[in-house]
Amino acid sequence: MKLIYEKPIFIDFAWLISVLSSSMECYNDECMGLLGGELRGNGLQLFATPLLTAERGHDTVHYNNHPDKFELSKEVINSLGLNVVGCYHSHPNDSPTPSDDDILCSILEHITLDSQDISSFDWRLEMIIGISKIDYKYNFNPTFSFKTDDYSITGKIKHGHNGWNINIKGHWIQPVELLDEGYYPNRQPAIFELKTKKFPSAWIWISE
Repeated sequence: MKLIYEKPIFIDFAWLISVLSSSMECYNDECMGLLGGELRGNGLQLFATPLLTAERGHDTVHYNNHPDKFELSKEVINSLGLNVVGCYHSHPNDSPTPSDDDILCSILEHITLDSQDISSFDWRLEMIIGISKIDYKYNFNPTFSFKTDDYSITGKIKHGHNGWNINIKGHWIQPVELLDEGYYPNRQPAIFELKTKKFPSAWIWISE
């Protein structure tokens, strides 16, 4: 039997448009959302829930001052019959590489989930949306071009004189306890599988 991190994550239009729109809307700051999931066939179907009341900064986003709202969000996902899989957040003008703080937050949240009566997996998923805004000299018709390999989704959005560069990656994280030494993260890259049939016809997917 495959472990959860060995299963592909199904990426569809509903999930992608949710994380991209929240990343663009608060572009000067990081956005944050919860990931709910359900095992379907040989993979994991993801659902994104933006956390609109998260405290945002240019290089940080958290719920430190409102843990009750964060707990309520997890309970809502669980009450809808989904596992709480993890979180996503954006990196404005940066790569989707997790920082030390990102990894630490994932470990702490994993430990918290283990202590709660909330359905989750043994590994926690951290999705990061690297996004940067571009100003073009020329006026482009709306263009949406993306490509993917097993471990990332990259693309460009052009609309008039404005555009966006997108780079999405995910990491499964499991905290491993060391006696008298705290925790360290066991990490595995997330595997993507695109479900492009329901994407708008204007979106172009480029095969590698």
